[in-house]
Amino acid sequence: MANNGPGRKGSITPEQEKMYVLAAQNGDEEAFTILMRHYMPYVYKIVWNVFASYGHPRDCITDMIQDIWLQIWNHLPKYEYLGEGSFKGWIGTIAKRKSINHAQGCRIASGNSDVDISTIPDSSTYQPRAEVWEAILQAIYHLDAEARKAIILHLLFQRNQRDTATLMDNSLGKTNTLLAEAKEKVQRFLTALGIDQHYLVPELAILPEKETDNDSAETSIPRPGKIAKPIPAVLKHFGLWRNFTGCLGQVEEVGQHAVLLQWVLGVPIEESANVLKLTVDKAADFVIAMTKQVKQCLDQKGYTLASYDM
Repeated sequence: MANNGPGRKGSITPEQEKMYVLAAQNGDEEAFTILMRHYMPYVYKIVWNVFASYGHPRDCITDMIQDIWLQIWNHLPKYEYLGEGSFKGWIGTIAKRKSINHAQGCRIASGNSDVDISTIPDSSTYQPRAEVWEAILQAIYHLDAEARKAIILHLLFQRNQRDTATLMDNSLGKTNTLLAEAKEKVQRFLTALGIDQHYLVPELAILPEKETDNDSAETSIPRPGKIAKPIPAVLKHFGLWRNFTGCLGQVEEVGQHAVLLQWVLGVPIEESANVLKLTVDKAADFVIAMTKQVKQCLDQKGYTLASYDM
């Protein structure tokens, strides 16, 4: 392809990035090289930090980076461009997962691991690692607002389609369409990362499920192999849940993300800061501010969050 950019050394506009990604997906090595050179410092920093945190020798960083870019190239045809920042998030997740797995594997092989093998859970109780949650959050973050809200209600809060439609004030048909499209995009994002959703993220109902006439929050039975994700204790009461959703809708959109990350997913503030694109200090202050707004709204409606430590 003709190289129409970057305009200045090291810069790529979002439009150029999308063009290069699409070209690279079709086998254009020149476009891939441009992307690789642009994001090389970013990938290098990730690998360096991971190796440093695990005390892993840094003399094999170059080989690790080469392996990472090879995996990116191999998985690129499955990747779906979801907008500005999504490609960087995708390659960052691959770099982090691959370097962490490598460092952990070397530690165990060398006998330097302090991990108690008896405490490693089997596949039926496996909880997603931080980098897998990061991949899921990256995928959800780049959905449009309606699809993002639907998938958060349905997959993270475990609301069925009918409850999700009611809480969003949508028809059931529109909600089912939103969920189907959102699930497909999230699944493609995870697949492009090489993540096996039923092994790494068993509690997320990524695959389509059938809606039944008797489907309700109280009577629905989990499908075989599905691990039901319990609603947080603070939100078990449906009246509180409905009011919580209403109060959450009154804060700015990024504030909704902050509250969901902190309350529902229990994501560490450092990771939340990355998702929210804020510094850790600003993210912490923002979460507190947004939480207070939601709490004050609930207090006015006669509901309290006694278990939440302000």
